[in-house]
Amino acid sequence: MMKRILVAGAAMAALASFTTASATTPTPGTQGTLQISGVVNATCGFGSDSAVFNTSIALGNIVGSNGKLDATKFANKSDQSNVKFWCNSPGATYSVVTHDLIGSNGTGNNADFSNDVAFQVTTNLPGGSTPGATQNGVLGLWNNYINVLLANPSVSGDKLLVAGNYAGSVVVTVSPGV
Repeated sequence: MMKRILVAGAAMAALASFTTASATTPTPGTQGTLQISGVVNATCGFGSDSAVFNTSIALGNIVGSNGKLDATKFANKSDQSNVKFWCNSPGATYSVVTHDLIGSNGTGNNADFSNDVAFQVTTNLPGGSTPGATQNGVLGLWNNYINVLLANPSVSGDKLLVAGNYAGSVVVTVSPGV
């Protein structure tokens, strides 16, 4: 009998606590806040969603009838690919570096000939309107096309150019900064 009384007493206590809890009414106007956050990392990219773009400028025969560099072959030559790139950071920077056109054949130690054509570029990047072999600057927020225009080709000592294929490059690097 004692067991039944204890079990009945425990049941009554549980029922009383349930009744008390269910009789409590929530306070009107109670609210909670869910905080939402995210981040946009500083980054740069090209319109093709690639980290690299490749394009070319074909100059054709770069010598005149005198066998020397024909600078007019460089006039108004620019990258026509309309490569668009963007940077989303106010601290974004850029670097433009030219690498001379180097001929595929050596000079054979002949002092009258060269196989190296230096050149500069101008760009539409901030501060890039002055010709230079290397340009560095703050790009900032950018969503535009880049235009690389060849300028000021030269051969040291105004020498004759050795026949062959010549290749050089312009390397454009953009960095997001912070």
